[in-house]
Amino acid sequence: MSRKVVDASAILAVLLDEPESELVSRRLDGHDLAAPLLLVFEVLNTCAVKTKKYPAKRDTFVRALQAFRRFDVFLEEIDPEEVFDLALRHKLTGYDASYLWLSKQMDAELVTLDAELIAAIAAP
Repeated sequence: MSRKVVDASAILAVLLDEPESELVSRRLDGHDLAAPLLLVFEVLNTCAVKTKKYPAKRDTFVRALQAFRRFDVFLEEIDPEEVFDLALRHKLTGYDASYLWLSKQMDAELVTLDAELIAAIAAP
């Protein structure tokens, strides 16, 4: 089974049943998934921020966190210096560069909905 790297934007689209969720699910289906350790914190933070903004939807975000725990994602460590260089080279955040770095290290497709990250994937 081939492995894909998945970022928070893609995982959250599925967890929160956003319009792109079906497309992302098809791209992930049947693959082993990997992500930097920071994925957990990005998902948690997004759910916390959305809960503060939309308190009436708290249960939705709690369910998303519970569903995230059932995602079978291998959480990997990154090389900070190499990620730093990649972030500077592609003008990315350290967070986004972590996903890009991992996908390059694993020679795996990166599944993301982030436009800047998609552009960096295509860059030399």
